[in-house]
Amino acid sequence: MGMSPYYARLRVAVGNEVLHIPSVSVLIWDDDQRVLLVRHYDGGSWGLVGGAIEPGEFPPDAARREALEEVSVKVQLTGLVDALRGQWAGVPGAICQR
Repeated sequence: MGMSPYYARLRVAVGNEVLHIPSVSVLIWDDDQRVLLVRHYDGGSWGLVGGAIEPGEFPPDAARREALEEVSVKVQLTGLVDALRGQWAGVPGAICQR
């Protein structure tokens, strides 16, 4: 899925200014300890399931929603691996900090 309507409106409002976008990634693995990756539609790179946390949404709910939206899998969350801060150039000419 692309950018949510909320973040698209925000991007229009602020132009190319830095956006701080809280997001989640989900490590999904099978019984053989293989990690499920998704191929991004914009360039074909591989990555983890995940995306932006919507306004009012709790991070665990966002993780479950993203797994269901992206790979149609209901996940049971078992813990937090890490909390990171970084930059993502998700919109040409703009920088988003996650």
